[in-house]
Amino acid sequence: MSGNTWPGGRRHAMSQSDHEKWNASNYPGTLQLCDICDSPTGRCEDDSLYADDEGEVGPLCEVCWTYETRVRAMEADGMTRSDAQALIDGEDIGKIGR
Repeated sequence: MSGNTWPGGRRHAMSQSDHEKWNASNYPGTLQLCDICDSPTGRCEDDSLYADDEGEVGPLCEVCWTYETRVRAMEADGMTRSDAQALIDGEDIGKIGR
């Protein structure tokens, strides 16, 4: 995952327009990126999605969070990770969790 960068090297409150200006020229800037797919999560530290209770698997975008939490639930039910992934990968990822 790429690390966030902040003006002046420190995390601080910024207006939405200042965020947009900073991020436009300093990618990923203050954007939170998904640990799995590197896409912007659309979230911030306060509402980050993690696939585990310890906060070690993430932050994740909603699609990767849905996928990873489904795989983990299937693993908890005794399925192997690779079998769970194969089953989910056969579905339309856009419909997962709906």
